[in-house]
Amino acid sequence: MYLIGIDLGTTAVKTVLFNDEGDVIQSVSSEYTTEFPTEGAAEQDPSAWWNATLNTLKKLISEQPQDRRNVAAISVSSQSPTMLPLDKNGKPLKKAMIWMDRRSDDQCKHIEEIVGRERITEITGNRADAYFMLPKLLYFRENEPELFEKTTKFLQVNGYIAYQLSGEFSIDRSSAGLTLLYDIENQNWSEELFSKLDLNASLLGPINEPHDILGKVKKSLSEEIGFRSPPMVVAGTVDGPAAALEAGVVHSKTICDMSGTSSVIQTIVDNQFTHE
Repeated sequence: MYLIGIDLGTTAVKTVLFNDEGDVIQSVSSEYTTEFPTEGAAEQDPSAWWNATLNTLKKLISEQPQDRRNVAAISVSSQSPTMLPLDKNGKPLKKAMIWMDRRSDDQCKHIEEIVGRERITEITGNRADAYFMLPKLLYFRENEPELFEKTTKFLQVNGYIAYQLSGEFSIDRSSAGLTLLYDIENQNWSEELFSKLDLNASLLGPINEPHDILGKVKKSLSEEIGFRSPPMVVAGTVDGPAAALEAGVVHSKTICDMSGTSSVIQTIVDNQFTHE
């Protein structure tokens, strides 16, 4: 039995086939581009993510003998956070605003005015910054209200690929933590933030654990790729936590540097944040 890991970074997707002992059998990668249409903007076409992913899956599986096409599960990690709106049919309404998009500075000020700078940090553990998804979502609502009204779901990159594979919407806990709408103490969506900012939590949906099984690869897609039978699709996570786990960062005495288009230092905090 085999497993597949898919990682969609800022510049490329890498798809890797593993055996059940964790050994790498083969990896395939494919690049895509980032568009910078205006000052501060950074967008990617979700169809480019999917086409690159599908091509790597087809290439990976077509080059394997029949016994290695028996894949039990697929999991997806990715860059994050991203603002990708989908309509009622699951179709993207626009190109995704990725993590490096900086157009929503004014929306960060609005969040601080409505909620309070200190309160945002108390709830989310973060400060209002254009990096996160919430300011991007508010920018989208303000500047493209007609498209916002048509939106039924906002997905992250790994959630979009998991949706393309399985037909199921999802957002994993690590991705939720980068939305600026996640309550770190209650470990769920913040009712206070959704209420004060006039948003509906159904736009993001329930939070999945990274190991949750969403369903199986759609039968027709499974046959197109070349699997012997449809693999399970697992919710997955953000590339940062995935890299930390891969590097063995499992307690407070370990640390790792994840460097790519951006650079992130990661470690473990033993105690939970508390507020007086």
